[in-house]
Amino acid sequence: MKKLALLLTAVLLSLNAIALAGSEITVHGMSELLRNLGSDRVIHLAPGTYNLAEAWEAGKAGEPWIKYNALNLHHLRNLTLVGAGAGQTEFLSPFLKDDVLTLEHCQGVKIQGIKIGHVARPGGCQGDAVQIWDSEDITFLRTDIYGCGQYGLVLREVDNLQVKDSTIRNCTYGLLNMSGAHGANFTRTRFTHDGEMSLITLAQGRQELNFQDCRFVVDLQREVFVPGKETARGYASRHSLFGNLELNLASTRHLIFKDCDFSNIDETEFARLKNCGVSFPGSRSQEIGPLY
Repeated sequence: MKKLALLLTAVLLSLNAIALAGSEITVHGMSELLRNLGSDRVIHLAPGTYNLAEAWEAGKAGEPWIKYNALNLHHLRNLTLVGAGAGQTEFLSPFLKDDVLTLEHCQGVKIQGIKIGHVARPGGCQGDAVQIWDSEDITFLRTDIYGCGQYGLVLREVDNLQVKDSTIRNCTYGLLNMSGAHGANFTRTRFTHDGEMSLITLAQGRQELNFQDCRFVVDLQREVFVPGKETARGYASRHSLFGNLELNLASTRHLIFKDCDFSNIDETEFARLKNCGVSFPGSRSQEIGPLY
């Protein structure tokens, strides 16, 4: 009897998944979102905070979309999550040691109009805001990705990422951490950096990065992690955009900043980057002073 009940449950779940495929759904909370996740659908998220604290018990019970307290989208195709706007719909995590949103083995996933980050912690966080692994054709549109996560956006072997009309800001270490980014494109996106390390970290692996009409603002008063014996201020002025570009330049195919604005970045760093083959066509730089 128990086996029959389990079989009927599996059949009903399969029928529900088939019915939802290709459809548009509106959800009103984290539990409802978890019940409706799947491929080939558009999910509209009603205004509100989708707090991962609500999913903690579900994760303990084996919820497939929760992994290490993060919302984990995995093995999904053609899924679109649409919020009411980054100021109205938010994925919020109170778990400072865990990520907020992770994507693994996904294709054709789009995140639109959603704010993503951790509850503010004075000492910073150890998890990241968004991590993407082994995925392709991923889009973020009008999103606000923020700290205190270690990094705002972490890419590991990702093909064709599009980030448009978005904000990535105020993380503990840096804003972008990339290894194997095969066509990462940022358009009309603002980066506000007050973290302890460089704004962008390029790990080893082939990189193809394009930034167009983006704004980069660095806080001159940020506290900086200093390798070796350099002074914090001297290190910060020379490594606010990249701290390790020379180490990984051989595997970087191209890195272009087109028509971008940079604030509070030392001219010596631009010279260093240009010598490494980074191009800045139509871009501008200015010093605006401390942010706070």
